[in-house]
Amino acid sequence: MKTLIQIAASAIALTGFAGAAQAQQSTSFELNGTVPLTCSVEHYCGAPDRCTGIDLSQPVASLTTASVSLVCNGQGGTRTIEFASANGSNLKGDNTGYEIPYLGQVNGAGGGAQALPMLVNNWPVNGTQSRSFAISTNLNPYNPPADDYRDTVTVSILP
Repeated sequence: MKTLIQIAASAIALTGFAGAAQAQQSTSFELNGTVPLTCSVEHYCGAPDRCTGIDLSQPVASLTTASVSLVCNGQGGTRTIEFASANGSNLKGDNTGYEIPYLGQVNGAGGGAQALPMLVNNWPVNGTQSRSFAISTNLNPYNPPADDYRDTVTVSILP
Protein backbone atom coordinates (compact mmCIF):
# COMPACT_ATOMS: atom_id res chain seq x y z
CA MET A 1 0.00 0.00 0.00
CA LYS A 2 2.86 2.27 0.80
CA THR A 3 4.24 1.81 -2.70
CA LEU A 4 0.93 2.66 -4.34
CA ILE A 5 0.71 5.94 -2.38
CA GLN A 6 4.30 6.82 -3.33
CA ILE A 7 3.58 6.17 -7.04
CA ALA A 8 0.41 8.32 -6.94
CA ALA A 9 2.28 11.18 -5.21
CA SER A 10 5.07 10.97 -7.80
CA ALA A 11 2.53 11.11 -10.66
CA ILE A 12 0.87 14.22 -9.17
CA ALA A 13 4.26 15.89 -8.76
CA LEU A 14 5.25 15.15 -12.38
CA THR A 15 1.93 16.47 -13.68
CA GLY A 16 2.44 19.70 -11.73
CA PHE A 17 5.90 20.25 -13.23
CA ALA A 18 4.64 19.58 -16.75
CA GLY A 19 1.77 22.06 -16.32
CA ALA A 20 4.10 24.76 -15.03
CA ALA A 21 6.47 24.32 -18.01
CA GLN A 22 3.62 24.61 -20.53
CA ALA A 23 2.42 27.92 -19.03
CA GLN A 24 5.81 29.56 -19.82
CA GLN A 25 6.14 28.48 -23.50
CA SER A 26 5.30 31.91 -25.00
CA THR A 27 4.80 35.55 -24.16
CA SER A 28 4.10 38.70 -26.15
CA PHE A 29 4.45 42.44 -25.74
CA GLU A 30 3.62 45.51 -27.83
CA LEU A 31 6.18 47.88 -29.33
CA ASN A 32 5.12 51.35 -30.37
CA GLY A 33 6.57 54.79 -30.87
CA THR A 34 5.88 58.10 -32.57
CA VAL A 35 7.66 60.01 -35.29
CA PRO A 36 6.46 63.61 -34.87
CA LEU A 37 5.75 65.80 -37.87
CA THR A 38 8.76 68.04 -38.39
CA CYS A 39 8.95 70.84 -40.91
CA SER A 40 11.56 73.44 -41.71
CA VAL A 41 11.53 76.28 -44.19
CA GLU A 42 14.49 77.20 -46.39
CA HIS A 43 15.20 79.72 -49.14
CA TYR A 44 17.51 79.93 -52.12
CA CYS A 45 18.18 83.20 -53.94
CA GLY A 46 19.96 81.78 -56.97
CA ALA A 47 23.14 82.84 -58.67
CA PRO A 48 23.78 85.63 -59.24
CA ASP A 49 21.99 86.48 -56.05
CA ARG A 50 18.48 87.65 -56.98
CA CYS A 51 17.71 88.84 -53.44
CA THR A 52 20.44 91.44 -52.91
CA GLY A 53 21.30 92.41 -56.48
CA ILE A 54 17.95 93.92 -57.51
CA ASP A 55 18.20 96.73 -60.05
CA LEU A 56 15.89 99.40 -58.65
CA SER A 57 16.70 102.06 -61.27
CA GLN A 58 13.38 101.28 -63.00
CA PRO A 59 10.07 99.97 -61.67
CA VAL A 60 9.91 96.18 -61.49
CA ALA A 61 6.67 94.67 -62.79
CA SER A 62 7.56 91.24 -61.40
CA LEU A 63 10.93 89.87 -60.32
CA THR A 64 11.38 86.42 -58.83
CA THR A 65 13.78 86.82 -55.93
CA ALA A 66 13.82 83.59 -53.94
CA SER A 67 12.74 80.00 -54.06
CA VAL A 68 11.18 79.06 -50.73
CA SER A 69 10.97 75.41 -49.71
CA LEU A 70 8.98 73.74 -46.98
CA VAL A 71 10.75 70.50 -45.99
CA CYS A 72 8.51 68.11 -44.04
CA ASN A 73 8.39 64.43 -43.18
CA GLY A 74 4.59 64.36 -43.55
CA GLN A 75 2.69 62.05 -45.86
CA GLY A 76 -0.24 64.37 -46.43
CA GLY A 77 -1.90 67.50 -45.25
CA THR A 78 -0.97 71.14 -45.61
CA ARG A 79 0.45 74.04 -43.62
CA THR A 80 0.01 77.80 -43.63
CA ILE A 81 3.14 79.84 -44.35
CA GLU A 82 3.51 83.52 -43.45
CA PHE A 83 5.70 85.97 -45.37
CA ALA A 84 6.40 89.02 -43.19
CA SER A 85 8.45 92.17 -43.78
CA ALA A 86 10.67 94.02 -41.32
CA ASN A 87 9.83 97.33 -43.04
CA GLY A 88 6.12 96.86 -43.67
CA SER A 89 6.53 95.73 -47.31
CA ASN A 90 8.91 98.60 -48.13
CA LEU A 91 12.48 98.64 -49.37
CA LYS A 92 13.98 101.31 -47.14
CA GLY A 93 16.95 103.52 -48.05
CA ASP A 94 19.98 103.16 -45.76
CA ASN A 95 20.87 106.87 -45.85
CA THR A 96 17.73 108.69 -46.96
CA GLY A 97 15.16 106.53 -45.18
CA TYR A 98 13.08 106.80 -48.36
CA GLU A 99 10.75 103.85 -48.81
CA ILE A 100 9.94 102.02 -52.02
CA PRO A 101 6.75 100.03 -51.45
CA TYR A 102 6.60 96.58 -53.00
CA LEU A 103 4.12 93.78 -53.37
CA GLY A 104 4.92 90.11 -52.95
CA GLN A 105 3.51 87.09 -54.74
CA VAL A 106 4.00 83.35 -54.28
CA ASN A 107 3.44 81.15 -57.32
CA GLY A 108 0.69 78.58 -56.93
CA ALA A 109 -0.85 80.49 -54.01
CA GLY A 110 -3.71 81.98 -56.00
CA GLY A 111 -4.59 85.63 -56.02
CA GLY A 112 -2.45 88.55 -57.08
CA ALA A 113 0.48 90.37 -55.58
CA GLN A 114 -0.11 91.92 -52.16
CA ALA A 115 1.64 93.78 -49.38
CA LEU A 116 3.30 91.75 -46.64
CA PRO A 117 2.47 90.18 -44.22
CA MET A 118 0.94 87.59 -46.51
CA LEU A 119 -0.43 84.16 -45.64
CA VAL A 120 -0.11 81.26 -48.06
CA ASN A 121 -2.55 78.50 -47.16
CA ASN A 122 -2.55 74.85 -48.27
CA TRP A 123 1.22 74.47 -48.67
CA PRO A 124 1.74 70.67 -48.99
CA VAL A 125 3.82 68.90 -46.32
CA ASN A 126 4.99 65.96 -48.46
CA GLY A 127 8.78 65.95 -48.58
CA THR A 128 10.16 69.16 -50.11
CA GLN A 129 7.69 71.56 -51.69
CA SER A 130 9.17 74.70 -53.29
CA ARG A 131 7.50 77.84 -54.57
CA SER A 132 8.95 81.06 -55.92
CA PHE A 133 8.56 84.45 -54.25
CA ALA A 134 8.42 87.48 -56.53
CA ILE A 135 8.22 91.22 -55.84
CA SER A 136 6.92 94.12 -57.86
CA THR A 137 7.73 97.82 -57.41
CA ASN A 138 5.54 98.97 -60.26
CA LEU A 139 4.79 102.40 -58.79
CA ASN A 140 3.65 105.51 -60.57
CA PRO A 141 5.47 107.87 -60.45
CA TYR A 142 8.71 106.03 -59.79
CA ASN A 143 11.48 108.42 -58.71
CA PRO A 144 13.37 107.13 -55.64
CA PRO A 145 16.56 108.98 -54.65
CA ALA A 146 19.94 107.29 -55.01
CA ASP A 147 20.55 105.00 -52.04
CA ASP A 148 20.92 101.36 -51.07
CA TYR A 149 17.48 99.92 -50.31
CA ARG A 150 16.71 96.86 -48.26
CA ASP A 151 14.14 94.89 -46.33
CA THR A 152 14.18 91.56 -44.55
CA VAL A 153 11.49 89.03 -45.41
CA THR A 154 10.84 86.35 -42.80
CA VAL A 155 9.08 83.15 -43.82
CA SER A 156 7.46 81.19 -40.99
CA ILE A 157 5.45 78.01 -40.66
CA LEU A 158 2.31 78.68 -38.67
CA PRO A 159 0.91 76.01 -36.35
